[in-house]
Amino acid sequence: MTVRTAVIACGTIRPELEAVMEECGCSYPAVFLDAALHDRPEDLRREIQKQLDTLTETDRVLLSFGYCGGAAAGLCTGDFEMILPKADDCITMFFGSEEVRRAVPDERYTFFLTEGWISSERNLLGEYERLRGRYGEKRADRVMSAMYRNYHAVGLVDTGLFERAPQEEKARQTADLLHLDLRIFEGTGEWLRKLLLGPYGEGFIRIGPHETVERSCFHGSL
Repeated sequence: MTVRTAVIACGTIRPELEAVMEECGCSYPAVFLDAALHDRPEDLRREIQKQLDTLTETDRVLLSFGYCGGAAAGLCTGDFEMILPKADDCITMFFGSEEVRRAVPDERYTFFLTEGWISSERNLLGEYERLRGRYGEKRADRVMSAMYRNYHAVGLVDTGLFERAPQEEKARQTADLLHLDLRIFEGTGEWLRKLLLGPYGEGFIRIGPHETVERSCFHGSL
Protein backbone atom coordinates (compact mmCIF):
# COMPACT_ATOMS: atom_id res chain seq x y z
CA MET A 1 0.00 0.00 0.00
CA THR A 2 1.36 3.41 -0.97
CA VAL A 3 1.70 5.87 1.91
CA ARG A 4 0.43 9.24 0.72
CA THR A 5 3.10 11.65 1.97
CA ALA A 6 3.29 15.44 2.08
CA VAL A 7 6.10 17.77 3.19
CA ILE A 8 5.83 21.06 5.06
CA ALA A 9 9.13 22.87 5.41
CA CYS A 10 10.77 26.18 6.22
CA GLY A 11 11.74 28.25 3.21
CA THR A 12 15.20 28.70 4.72
CA ILE A 13 16.11 25.08 4.01
CA ARG A 14 14.40 24.89 0.64
CA PRO A 15 17.65 24.57 -1.38
CA GLU A 16 18.91 21.74 0.82
CA LEU A 17 15.60 19.89 0.94
CA GLU A 18 15.03 20.14 -2.79
CA ALA A 19 18.58 18.92 -3.45
CA VAL A 20 18.04 15.90 -1.22
CA MET A 21 14.60 15.19 -2.73
CA GLU A 22 16.14 15.19 -6.21
CA GLU A 23 18.99 12.99 -5.04
CA CYS A 24 16.57 10.52 -3.44
CA GLY A 25 14.05 10.61 -6.28
CA CYS A 26 11.28 11.87 -3.97
CA SER A 27 8.38 13.68 -5.58
CA TYR A 28 6.31 14.38 -2.49
CA PRO A 29 4.23 17.54 -2.68
CA ALA A 30 5.93 20.20 -0.57
CA VAL A 31 4.86 23.50 0.96
CA PHE A 32 7.58 25.97 1.99
CA LEU A 33 6.70 28.59 4.58
CA ASP A 34 8.11 32.10 4.79
CA ALA A 35 11.37 32.03 6.76
CA ALA A 36 10.49 35.39 8.33
CA LEU A 37 7.91 33.59 10.47
CA HIS A 38 10.80 32.33 12.60
CA ASP A 39 10.95 35.77 14.17
CA ARG A 40 7.51 35.13 15.65
CA PRO A 41 7.17 31.49 16.85
CA GLU A 42 3.47 31.83 17.64
CA ASP A 43 2.77 33.05 14.10
CA LEU A 44 4.90 30.23 12.72
CA ARG A 45 2.92 27.69 14.73
CA ARG A 46 -0.37 29.10 13.47
CA GLU A 47 0.82 28.98 9.86
CA ILE A 48 2.05 25.38 10.17
CA GLN A 49 -1.25 24.39 11.79
CA LYS A 50 -3.15 26.14 9.02
CA GLN A 51 -1.29 24.04 6.46
CA LEU A 52 -1.90 20.85 8.44
CA ASP A 53 -5.62 21.62 8.68
CA THR A 54 -5.95 21.91 4.90
CA LEU A 55 -4.51 18.45 4.16
CA THR A 56 -6.77 15.78 2.73
CA GLU A 57 -6.01 12.33 1.36
CA THR A 58 -2.74 12.33 3.27
CA ASP A 59 -1.37 9.49 5.40
CA ARG A 60 1.90 11.01 6.55
CA VAL A 61 3.31 14.53 6.92
CA LEU A 62 7.04 15.11 7.03
CA LEU A 63 7.51 18.34 8.95
CA SER A 64 10.93 19.78 8.20
CA PHE A 65 11.14 21.99 11.27
CA GLY A 66 12.79 21.56 14.63
CA TYR A 67 11.49 22.98 17.89
CA CYS A 68 12.13 26.45 16.44
CA GLY A 69 11.63 28.55 19.54
CA GLY A 70 8.53 26.61 20.57
CA ALA A 71 6.71 26.82 17.24
CA ALA A 72 6.39 23.03 16.98
CA ALA A 73 4.90 22.57 20.45
CA GLY A 74 1.11 22.39 20.34
CA LEU A 75 0.75 21.34 16.70
CA CYS A 76 -2.11 18.89 16.15
CA THR A 77 -2.40 16.21 13.51
CA GLY A 78 -5.51 15.29 11.55
CA ASP A 79 -6.19 11.95 9.87
CA PHE A 80 -2.48 11.39 9.38
CA GLU A 81 0.70 10.76 11.29
CA MET A 82 3.48 13.33 11.40
CA ILE A 83 7.25 12.88 11.51
CA LEU A 84 9.57 15.69 12.54
CA PRO A 85 13.24 15.95 13.53
CA LYS A 86 14.06 15.88 17.22
CA ALA A 87 16.22 18.97 16.95
CA ASP A 88 16.11 22.49 18.28
CA ASP A 89 16.55 24.06 14.82
CA CYS A 90 17.81 23.49 11.28
CA ILE A 91 21.43 24.31 12.09
CA THR A 92 21.52 21.35 14.46
CA MET A 93 20.05 19.22 11.68
CA PHE A 94 22.84 20.22 9.32
CA PHE A 95 25.51 19.45 11.90
CA GLY A 96 24.01 15.97 12.19
CA SER A 97 23.49 15.98 15.95
CA GLU A 98 23.23 18.24 18.97
CA GLU A 99 26.49 16.77 20.30
CA VAL A 100 28.44 17.76 17.19
CA ARG A 101 27.04 21.29 17.25
CA ARG A 102 27.69 21.85 20.95
CA ALA A 103 31.27 20.65 20.50
CA VAL A 104 31.96 23.69 18.30
CA PRO A 105 34.16 26.12 20.26
CA ASP A 106 32.36 29.40 20.93
CA GLU A 107 29.19 27.88 19.44
CA ARG A 108 26.86 30.27 21.25
CA TYR A 109 28.62 33.26 19.73
CA THR A 110 28.86 31.98 16.16
CA PHE A 111 26.43 33.21 13.51
CA PHE A 112 25.82 30.11 11.38
CA LEU A 113 25.14 30.21 7.66
CA THR A 114 23.95 27.53 5.23
CA GLU A 115 23.21 27.67 1.52
CA GLY A 116 19.56 28.29 2.40
CA TRP A 117 20.41 31.27 4.58
CA ILE A 118 22.91 32.66 2.07
CA SER A 119 20.50 32.48 -0.86
CA SER A 120 17.37 33.61 1.00
CA GLU A 121 15.86 37.07 0.73
CA ARG A 122 16.77 37.54 4.40
CA ASN A 123 20.51 37.14 3.91
CA LEU A 124 22.60 39.73 5.74
CA LEU A 125 24.25 41.14 2.63
CA GLY A 126 20.85 41.94 1.16
CA GLU A 127 19.63 43.35 4.47
CA TYR A 128 22.67 45.60 4.66
CA GLU A 129 22.06 46.91 1.14
CA ARG A 130 18.46 47.71 2.04
CA LEU A 131 19.59 49.58 5.14
CA ARG A 132 22.28 51.45 3.22
CA GLY A 133 19.80 52.48 0.54
CA ARG A 134 17.40 53.79 3.15
CA TYR A 135 19.71 55.35 5.74
CA GLY A 136 23.12 55.69 4.12
CA GLU A 137 26.32 53.74 4.64
CA LYS A 138 27.40 55.08 8.04
CA ARG A 139 24.07 54.48 9.73
CA ALA A 140 23.71 51.07 8.08
CA ASP A 141 27.14 50.12 9.44
CA ARG A 142 26.15 51.23 12.94
CA VAL A 143 22.90 49.28 12.83
CA MET A 144 24.58 46.06 11.68
CA SER A 145 27.36 46.43 14.25
CA ALA A 146 24.81 46.90 17.04
CA MET A 147 22.64 43.97 15.94
CA TYR A 148 25.51 41.47 15.76
CA ARG A 149 27.88 42.85 18.38
CA ASN A 150 27.62 39.71 20.54
CA TYR A 151 28.90 37.36 17.84
CA HIS A 152 32.54 36.36 17.59
CA ALA A 153 32.53 34.56 14.24
CA VAL A 154 30.51 33.66 11.15
CA GLY A 155 30.32 29.90 10.61
CA LEU A 156 29.51 28.33 7.25
CA VAL A 157 28.01 24.86 7.61
CA ASP A 158 28.84 23.09 4.35
CA THR A 159 26.39 20.21 3.91
CA GLY A 160 28.18 18.88 0.83
CA LEU A 161 25.03 19.37 -1.25
CA PHE A 162 26.38 22.39 -3.13
CA GLU A 163 29.65 23.65 -4.54
CA ARG A 164 31.61 25.13 -1.66
CA ALA A 165 33.38 28.05 -3.35
CA PRO A 166 30.29 30.25 -4.03
CA GLN A 167 28.99 29.60 -0.50
CA GLU A 168 32.36 30.42 1.02
CA GLU A 169 32.64 33.66 -0.93
CA LYS A 170 29.23 34.89 0.29
CA ALA A 171 30.02 33.77 3.84
CA ARG A 172 33.34 35.65 3.69
CA GLN A 173 31.58 38.79 2.50
CA THR A 174 29.16 38.45 5.43
CA ALA A 175 32.01 37.99 7.89
CA ASP A 176 33.82 41.03 6.48
CA LEU A 177 30.63 43.09 6.73
CA LEU A 178 30.31 42.23 10.42
CA HIS A 179 34.07 42.45 11.06
CA LEU A 180 34.10 38.84 12.26
CA ASP A 181 36.26 35.80 11.58
CA LEU A 182 34.98 33.18 9.13
CA ARG A 183 34.97 29.52 10.11
CA ILE A 184 34.03 26.57 7.89
CA PHE A 185 32.33 23.49 9.33
CA GLU A 186 31.66 20.13 7.71
CA GLY A 187 27.92 19.53 7.76
CA THR A 188 25.61 16.88 6.37
CA GLY A 189 22.26 16.44 4.65
CA GLU A 190 21.77 13.01 6.22
CA TRP A 191 19.03 14.11 8.63
CA LEU A 192 16.95 15.32 5.68
CA ARG A 193 17.59 12.08 3.80
CA LYS A 194 16.31 10.08 6.76
CA LEU A 195 13.30 12.38 7.09
CA LEU A 196 12.37 11.62 3.48
CA LEU A 197 13.22 7.93 3.45
CA GLY A 198 13.22 6.70 7.05
CA PRO A 199 13.68 4.75 9.22
CA TYR A 200 12.33 6.98 11.98
CA GLY A 201 14.24 5.91 15.05
CA GLU A 202 16.47 8.05 17.23
CA GLY A 203 16.50 11.65 16.08
CA PHE A 204 12.84 11.78 15.09
CA ILE A 205 9.50 12.40 16.75
CA ARG A 206 6.53 10.40 15.52
CA ILE A 207 3.06 11.81 16.23
CA GLY A 208 -0.01 9.68 15.55
CA PRO A 209 -3.31 10.82 14.01
CA HIS A 210 -5.27 13.33 16.10
CA GLU A 211 -2.43 13.82 18.56
CA THR A 212 -0.53 16.89 19.75
CA VAL A 213 3.18 17.67 19.72
CA GLU A 214 4.23 18.22 23.32
CA ARG A 215 7.30 20.17 24.38
CA SER A 216 8.43 17.07 26.26
CA CYS A 217 8.82 15.31 22.89
CA PHE A 218 11.97 17.36 22.39
CA HIS A 219 13.49 16.41 25.74
CA GLY A 220 17.22 16.07 25.33
CA SER A 221 17.40 18.28 22.25
CA LEU A 222 16.82 21.69 23.88
